[in-house]
Amino acid sequence: MDISSNILLLITSMHEANAELSEKLMETQSALNVAFETIDTVRSHRSVVYKLYTGEEIDNRLYEQTQSQLNVMAAKVIECPVFGSRAERRLLAERLRLLSRYEEKSLATHLVSHGQAIRHLFYACDTAMVTCIGKNQTSLQTYNERWQSVMEAVEALTQYRLSLTTYRAEYKADIQLTLKRGGTLISKIRNFHYREIERPISLDLAIEQLSNSLFKLANKEAIKPAELYLDTTEISQQLISVYHQVITDSLLSLTDQGQFKA
Repeated sequence: MDISSNILLLITSMHEANAELSEKLMETQSALNVAFETIDTVRSHRSVVYKLYTGEEIDNRLYEQTQSQLNVMAAKVIECPVFGSRAERRLLAERLRLLSRYEEKSLATHLVSHGQAIRHLFYACDTAMVTCIGKNQTSLQTYNERWQSVMEAVEALTQYRLSLTTYRAEYKADIQLTLKRGGTLISKIRNFHYREIERPISLDLAIEQLSNSLFKLANKEAIKPAELYLDTTEISQQLISVYHQVITDSLLSLTDQGQFKA
């Protein structure tokens, strides 16, 4: 996802609606750009770590680049006041730096650490958005409801992925847990329409693929954990895109209401 281009389009739209943007809005947009770029970096690093632990061939140069980029983004996060207090930003930055330090841990532990970092980046975005929206109760309520729906789906995705790290085809309990968590994930995403959140076609296709895999699993067809995990890659990307759109819609709504008119 080209976050820079999306932010540029957002700024252009804002300028068309208002002669002058407030300094607060520009600061928020800049920080959100940093957050989404950081999320992309964390996801790239997680992908390489997953391949490393599952015996797949990895690009060592790419691995080193993502390690280095995590530290670069950590420094940028600290310089975004809209993400919270300096202490909160330092804690977030330290989470990112810890990801870049390879340690002998279980795959599940690594996935949890990466998932926590992404969720905390979402929380940082939320802090920035709530501050930006301010006292506009209508916009704030709509944003909060959509934010909650997206975060429930993100949490369901994390729980499903964790079940895959300990999945053993010969254990019925593992299969049942995977089916249950996969079903919860699908349900959370399908519920987006209740909050008037538009689902991209690519997300619907990813959910359909996951449904097919779970159907095979339920019918005792042979399917590897790596295949099930692969189903979640596009879902993860699309959930981030959905939240990005929620943010964009909220900011454009504020402009339409004239909140940022000079």
